[in-house]
Amino acid sequence: MSYAEKELTSLYNLNNKKGDTFKGHEGIVVETIVGLLPDEKMSVPLTFLFGLLRAAIMLDCAAACRTDLERRIGSQLDLVTLDDLLIPSLMSKDDTLFDVDVVHRILVNFSQQDDSEDEMEDGDCDGDGFESDGPVSPSQTALDKVSRLVDNYLVQIAPEINLKLSKFIDVAGSLPAHARTVHDGLYRAIDVYLKVSRSMFMIH
Repeated sequence: MSYAEKELTSLYNLNNKKGDTFKGHEGIVVETIVGLLPDEKMSVPLTFLFGLLRAAIMLDCAAACRTDLERRIGSQLDLVTLDDLLIPSLMSKDDTLFDVDVVHRILVNFSQQDDSEDEMEDGDCDGDGFESDGPVSPSQTALDKVSRLVDNYLVQIAPEINLKLSKFIDVAGSLPAHARTVHDGLYRAIDVYLKVSRSMFMIH
C-alpha cells in the first residue's frame, strides 16, 4: 500500500508539468492499483479510495475503474465525511465548483444496498465482480448518518449559481424514502437553494 500511496501523491505534484503521455502512463498506474485492491469491504482506507477516485477523474481513467471506486466508497458511505465529498469539478467554467455527478453516483451505489434483489452492475478494473455475495442492506444507524451527510452536502452546494435544479433534486432524492427520520437539514438546503435562485432571477 505504501508504494501505491507514493505513486498517488506524485500525481498531484507532476500532473500540471506533463502532457498527455504522462497522463496516459499515470492513468494506467491508477487503473492497475484499483484492479489489485482486495474486494473485502473496509479493507482499503476511505482516504486512499478518495485519493484514487480524484486521480482517476483527473487522469480520465476508464469508466469501469471510476465506477468500481464509486461503488467501494458507496458501500461504506456512513464513514465518509463532508470534506471527502467535496471533489473539485474539472468541467468548464460554467459548471459547478464541485463534482455533483460523482457524488450522486456514489449515493446511488449506497442506496442500492437497501434492496438486496437489485443486481449491481460490474464496474471493477479487472472484470471480476465486487462484493459478489451481493450488497448488504445498511442499518438505520448508517442511513441516519448518510442522510445527515447528504443534507450537509446539499447545504454546501446549494449556493452555487450554476447548480441545476435537476441535479439538486437528484442528490436530495437519491436515498431511500425511509432514510431520513429528520428533515430539518433538507429543508435548510432547499431554503438556501431557493434564496440563491431568487437572487439570480432578480439580477437577470
